[in-house]
Amino acid sequence: MTTANTFTDAQRAAALLQSAALLLEVGESGIALAGLERAESLESQVPQIKRARAIALAQMNRPLEAARTLMEELALAPDDGDAFRTFLGMMDRVPQIRALPAGTFFRQLLTRLDRAVERRYQGRGYGTTLQRAAKYAALVLGHAPAFEATFASLGDDASRDCMLEVASLVALGDERVRLPFDEEGLEEFRTRSKESLLLEEGGDLGLYDLRPAGIPLRVITTERSLASWAYLGQYALDREGAHVGPERGDVVIDGGGALGDSALWFAHRAGGSGRVVSFEFEPAHLTVFRENLSLNPSLAGRVEIVPEALRARSESGGSAPARSIDDFVEASGLERVDFVKLDIDGAEKDALAGAERTLRRFRPRLAIAVHFRPEDIGVTPAHVLGLGLGYRVFLGQYAPGAWETTLFATAD
Repeated sequence: MTTANTFTDAQRAAALLQSAALLLEVGESGIALAGLERAESLESQVPQIKRARAIALAQMNRPLEAARTLMEELALAPDDGDAFRTFLGMMDRVPQIRALPAGTFFRQLLTRLDRAVERRYQGRGYGTTLQRAAKYAALVLGHAPAFEATFASLGDDASRDCMLEVASLVALGDERVRLPFDEEGLEEFRTRSKESLLLEEGGDLGLYDLRPAGIPLRVITTERSLASWAYLGQYALDREGAHVGPERGDVVIDGGGALGDSALWFAHRAGGSGRVVSFEFEPAHLTVFRENLSLNPSLAGRVEIVPEALRARSESGGSAPARSIDDFVEASGLERVDFVKLDIDGAEKDALAGAERTLRRFRPRLAIAVHFRPEDIGVTPAHVLGLGLGYRVFLGQYAPGAWETTLFATAD
């Protein structure tokens, strides 16, 4: 005969779960929750206990705690669609969120995520799980004031759609979300480049003569980099009601010069009276950068390489010397700065903090990467807006995946 003392922890937890389910049916959520907490102490890795605890918390009008519990369930069952949908429902019941109008960013994001859960596309290398999607939703909620300020201030519908689409892709991956991106046109450009522009190829790099494409440059670069600025226009927004990019006569600060191809393009756009100051510190990049200058002697005189990283404060230690934009501008005696591009592997907001005096003094046009960290698409534009300088902000997407998203800003 089996006695209570011979029950295993798993059996006790199962009995408590069954009892809690009956209690939840009759609305005794407090008693059910106590039993479920005891069950968890016996068996902490059972998804069904997490789900039942979330239901109890929801019945007790504690939706945020319920959502956190569902995240614990998703940690045990990372791609459980029912758990994720329930999580979204709990988030939508949180008073802080429910108080938001229907058209606000977070409410629209929850709706998009719920609709996309059951979709399935052929993945192309940016996969994720519903657990990670829930974590991203929680991250957005944690930065809600910045995301909502950005979304409300974006200059056009295309930018608002871009923000929602990219956020959905970051959350759910390319197996559930597809960006409206002209992949056929990009592939055609790559094919044409190989056939008519590529002179030499070696590994990931190639020597391209862009004169047949109407750009008076010969550059060593990668296929991806070439496509980003020469075809997709990653650093120059040209949209109805929004034109943000380097212009004739501009003084340009190029943060993240890499191989120097985009710096030369800036020099071409700025013309003979323009100037480009390009910050790049990686030795391998600098070698190619200087070779690209030698390939374009008519433009090289307009480009200055600063072999330092851009950061909030100037420092001589660390893996590379760092300079703030403010310190450089003041030490160099620049009388104006017209355009600033920052594409520096997630350090963009840090570099902006070191450029505040320059932004206040000159109000340059901006092109800033906002794809390296998941919060950047909301936090970085909010930082620019928070300076109170009258900037209008826009977003553009320059890749089919969750990368190459660019913030454009203009105070014109």
